[in-house]
Amino acid sequence: MENVDFMTGQPESYGDYLCECLEGLAAVAGARGESARALRLAGAADHHRREAGRAWELDYSRWVDSWLAPLRQRVEKRIGESAWADGAKMSLAEAIEYARSENTKCRIP
Repeated sequence: MENVDFMTGQPESYGDYLCECLEGLAAVAGARGESARALRLAGAADHHRREAGRAWELDYSRWVDSWLAPLRQRVEKRIGESAWADGAKMSLAEAIEYARSENTKCRIP
C-alpha cells in the first residue's frame, strides 16, 4: 500500500506505476480468494492502461496472465465479467480508494 500512497501524489506520467500497483494488489486479492475484488482491481488497471495507450511489456504480460487466467476460470463467467466491468468503470482515484479500503468481503467460492 505504501507504493499506492506514494504514487497518488505524483504526476500523471506515473499512471503506469499506479496500474502496476493495482495489478499487484489484484494478484494478492486473487491469492487470498477474493476473486471479485481481484477482478475489479485488474479491470480498473486494464482500463486505465488502455486509456493511456499503454501496453504491457512481454515479461510483465506473462506474469499478469499467470494469475489472471486461473482467476477467471475459478469464477462464473457472468460474475467475472461483471466484476471486471465494475473495475473498468472506476476512475483511477476510485480504484485507488477501493484498493485501500478494508472491505474485502467479496469472496466467490
